[in-house]
Amino acid sequence: MKRLLDKVAYVTGAGGGIGRALALAFAAEGARVAVVDLRGEGARAAAAEIETAGGVAVPLVVDVTDAGGVRDSLAQMNATLGPVDVLVNNAGVTDIEHRPVADLPLTVWERVLRVNVTGAFLCAQAVIPTMRERRRGNIINVTSLLGHWRMAHAGDAPYCASKAALEALTDVLAKELRPDLINVNSLCPYTKLDTGFFAHLPPDERREFDDPSVLAEPAVFLAALEPGTLTSLSLSDLWWRMNPAYRDHLITEHTVLARRGTPDRRAEA
Repeated sequence: MKRLLDKVAYVTGAGGGIGRALALAFAAEGARVAVVDLRGEGARAAAAEIETAGGVAVPLVVDVTDAGGVRDSLAQMNATLGPVDVLVNNAGVTDIEHRPVADLPLTVWERVLRVNVTGAFLCAQAVIPTMRERRRGNIINVTSLLGHWRMAHAGDAPYCASKAALEALTDVLAKELRPDLINVNSLCPYTKLDTGFFAHLPPDERREFDDPSVLAEPAVFLAALEPGTLTSLSLSDLWWRMNPAYRDHLITEHTVLARRGTPDRRAEA
């Protein structure tokens, strides 16, 4: 049985890279997908690929930093696909030139933080009322190993700071929304993925990177969580793929909580 059958997913930054891979994976599991991207061409192409494969998708051109635009797109989605069950905050930018802090323009710093953090905040804020009313929903924030303590890279200050902030936002939202049975988790890539962020690197180096589709399986797991089960996780894709004990523990814990109808208590700590 398809794990996301009859679910509706709103995936930001889905015109390419990680977002596109997750949108395709969700559709393959039966979800109706809003393919959200600032680039209309990318959103339409990804939606067309989903529909060609027999899925249901709607392309939405949205600037996630525009609160009104986000709300309007969700209203459009609600009218065409239904209320959102899964929000994936994936839209993100970085400083392609990887400048040190001393040389970083304020406009670049503010742009990265606004898209990567404020965009996720606005999308989460917009879906919370409907999720609360329905007492279910899964919010997934795509973060990065670079946002973890002592894992930052020189030359990536705004990106690292934004992903650390997104991990913290995930934890706060999980605590605030646990009483409403809404799960909030982060999907944290621990490996380099072949996305547009690395387009400046030579092809030989990029061949060593993983395809964004490696995130599909853990993302589907998070998207399919039963209400009030696992929340406040920072799920490592590398551990999921390479450590069966880690993966099996999460699957078993979710199964037990879902059967008991018992909310996860970690978010109370």
